[in-house]
Amino acid sequence: TCSSPTFTTHHERPHFAKPPLTYWVLAGSFRLFGRNEWAARLPNALAFCGLVGLVALLGRRLAPERRTMAPLFFATMPLPFAAANVVTPDTVLALWETLAVAAFVEAWWGDRRRSRAWALLMWTGFGLAFLTKGPPALLPLAAIALFVARAREAAAFRRFVPMPGLLAFAAVGFGWYSWVIEREAGLFSYLVGQELFGRIFTGLHHRNAEWYGALLVYGPALSAGAFPWILLGVRRAPSARAVFAGAGPPPLRQAAGGEGRFLALWLLLPLGVLALARSRLPLYALPSFVPLALILARRAPAWRAVAPSRRLAIAGWACLLVVLRGAASYETGLGRDGRAFAATIRPVLGSPPEEVVFVNSRPVWSAALYLDCEVEEVALASPPAAAFPAREQSLGEELAEPEGPRLYLVPDREADSFRKKASELGYSAAEVGRPAGLVAFTVPEADAPAGCRTRASSRAGGEEPGT
Repeated sequence: TCSSPTFTTHHERPHFAKPPLTYWVLAGSFRLFGRNEWAARLPNALAFCGLVGLVALLGRRLAPERRTMAPLFFATMPLPFAAANVVTPDTVLALWETLAVAAFVEAWWGDRRRSRAWALLMWTGFGLAFLTKGPPALLPLAAIALFVARAREAAAFRRFVPMPGLLAFAAVGFGWYSWVIEREAGLFSYLVGQELFGRIFTGLHHRNAEWYGALLVYGPALSAGAFPWILLGVRRAPSARAVFAGAGPPPLRQAAGGEGRFLALWLLLPLGVLALARSRLPLYALPSFVPLALILARRAPAWRAVAPSRRLAIAGWACLLVVLRGAASYETGLGRDGRAFAATIRPVLGSPPEEVVFVNSRPVWSAALYLDCEVEEVALASPPAAAFPAREQSLGEELAEPEGPRLYLVPDREADSFRKKASELGYSAAEVGRPAGLVAFTVPEADAPAGCRTRASSRAGGEEPGT
């Protein structure tokens, strides 16, 4: 469910790990088109189309001799294409970051009389990116700052740091943060300690924090995710004489405007920070595929020089991606796939539950869309008092709530503990199946109408949230 001004994966559990913009967009799509998979995927699909358009716009300035190649490369790279079909903040983040950079490029290489208006759009774009994923959204801004600083133009600095732009960034990027931090005691420490410091310097989130994690994650992401165009990056460079004569790929020429230098900064600085951070996932690199596509386009031959057979191969590659995307719609492996998970547990549901409760296991939140019910996580024991934000409640608290039919999903190793804990609380747990490597239970007494549960609630009492 989505609610303003915070997003909640469940109506009792505020979700602060990510800013809310992606979830607000999803909520709007559900409101317009209903709770269905198509509506869930639509925002990222539109963001992907917007990205392709922005890459084409950037190609006019940064790869003018290959302006049609850059959007073609980006649209047919496997990782951006696949990411557009996954409901995560990364494609939306890449859209806002690219919008901001495109505004900077127009201000720097375009008509300088309009540079302040473009600078205002740049800061607004970074504000939207910050509201989508927080501090990582500002990595391209660091590349822009280094590029402008190297130019050593005080006037340029003033043009790109206008007061209206800074105010727009503060209002869009920090407005929600200011509001929610003022309301939630302890949230600022959580955001700085766990979501910023923890992700950069520690393995707190268990996302490939090993010393070799960057190679393991971003190596395949860049090589396979940008295939086959990444092969242009290892093309043999033309001779120095050919470059001097004006032949060969444009980036090897000396560009008076520094377009190649800017693209290198935009690509390498964010990737370097992501590699050093201890929290690493392939989609974190998605925004970097925009400068990568532009760099590779600058190394490509002109479209008119591409042989007809290779043009046919490119068209075939684009069709293959669409076919693979269609095949992925019927993927039956479980993992964190909500559709496959829902199909697996549906046979043990009996009557439709109001809630699917994951006990001592990581929830598959997206199953709520396919089962048309709520998904929640609880712990057999009470969560630590110092935990923030409180994502779990105890089993006793959950059983005592006056709710309708619930299905409890417990890891096999915890099944006996679940039965024992329910019995201690005065309930009887009935096993109804073993789907997806979990043991499914119902607790009929806990699902009784609220007026009939006074005795049960008093037996389960005494466990306050966070104790």
